[in-house]
Amino acid sequence: MSDYPYCCLAIAKDKDKANQLAAIIDPDVGGAQTFDKGRALRRLSDGEPGWAADPLLKQTGFEIIAEFATGGYPQVLLNAGLTHAQLDGYRDALILRVGTRANLEGRLLEFVAESGYELDEAE
Repeated sequence: MSDYPYCCLAIAKDKDKANQLAAIIDPDVGGAQTFDKGRALRRLSDGEPGWAADPLLKQTGFEIIAEFATGGYPQVLLNAGLTHAQLDGYRDALILRVGTRANLEGRLLEFVAESGYELDEAE
């Protein structure tokens, strides 16, 4: 069994904010570059930029992101000094889907399309 049985499909509307949050959740293995290593996007409705990533997650990462994605305030993020208002700002900067690796891995482009974005081939 993999150490990373979960997956997160993510679109950042604000790459800097999204990378800041990813660095807190995953400080050891390059979380701060999660969306820098991702795919550049363009929102279909207005051309606004976005960035997509599909990191694999351990149990702890899954629990943090799942709670955050459903409107919660994970204690580990509060312990890092973030306030509820800051977490709400981070939440507004992201579109997330989290689940098992078996169900989500390889579905990033489908998620991008469902979320109203397309790949930005100019990037």
